[in-house]
Amino acid sequence: MSHQPPARHRINSTASKGTRSHSEHTLKIVKPGHGAGQSSAPDSIPAAAPLQSDVPAQRLSPVWAIGGGKGGTGKTFFSAAMAQQMSRNGIPVNLVDADFGGPNLHTFLGLQRACLDLSDFFFGNRLSLEDVLSETGQAGIKLAAGSNRRINLANVEYFRKLKLLRHIRSLRGHTIVDTGAGSALNSIEFFNASDVPILVINPNPASMENMFLFLEAVAMRILKLEIRLHGLQEDFKEFRAGSGNPPESVPGFLDFGKRHSKNCERFLRDVLERFQPCLVVNKTRADDDALLGRCVVDVAQRCLSTRIHYVGAVPYDVRVNESLMKFSPFVAAHPTSETAVAIMLIMDRLLERSESLGKVR
Repeated sequence: MSHQPPARHRINSTASKGTRSHSEHTLKIVKPGHGAGQSSAPDSIPAAAPLQSDVPAQRLSPVWAIGGGKGGTGKTFFSAAMAQQMSRNGIPVNLVDADFGGPNLHTFLGLQRACLDLSDFFFGNRLSLEDVLSETGQAGIKLAAGSNRRINLANVEYFRKLKLLRHIRSLRGHTIVDTGAGSALNSIEFFNASDVPILVINPNPASMENMFLFLEAVAMRILKLEIRLHGLQEDFKEFRAGSGNPPESVPGFLDFGKRHSKNCERFLRDVLERFQPCLVVNKTRADDDALLGRCVVDVAQRCLSTRIHYVGAVPYDVRVNESLMKFSPFVAAHPTSETAVAIMLIMDRLLERSESLGKVR
């Protein structure tokens, strides 16, 4: 017999179908004693995006976050190359190396070290993120470099991480955040807090597996935050205790919503609908590799109820590693290569995506 949690809260979603903005979504929670015939009006609270309550309300810049799970897929190369293409097109961009455990974004920009880095921001004398942005020698590109001077920076305290998120939102111009490998909470939260989250994968089984693990971890984090935000924790705990099968998966969370009420299930599906990451397939060597992106889109929709926007493939080029060894930024050295041209096309699609979400001024 299925476990039916007590409906302490009756949920009514007032969001229109397809709404993308968390700030436009309102959830009404009608508490016992506030039903029909009662004089008290139901509480109405806004459903905010994960961690957005911890950042300034005014957004001066669209934020793109690069993630994907497995290390070695080319997330850092893609972040640097994207910034170089934006610079070549007259778009100022800030780069933030949020791979606290192994920062090397500066290397892909041809820099051996930066004057200031994130350790100065976290532990310095009231420095802002703007203060630690370094010139890169490339017009329009500034870098908040990671730090190798503190071995414990990978486990930076939560309040310092929230401070960084707030300051990222205060930067002017586009900002690209290069997240760390794996599904650590740091990577998940920086990915979630962006306007345009971007997954970077390679056409191999290990990369695919890690990407889906990362994507599900991100989606579950979003659902958990929304459940907590709307006071459904107790219902959720009782469901877990009674079902005997903790919903440690996206289908499990949706099953909780279905058993709670139709409105709750619809609300959780709307939450996932608003989370629409983009996808880039990097290091492709054959036409079939580029087609892999379409398969990923289908599987994510079917298994994780998550819509992914496939924005393009980047061909493999042996000169990427050669440029890295020479501390020579790839796009500057090979601006007409197939790889550079592919990244420029992807940049155009990502800019269109930002504009469609109202994230570009």
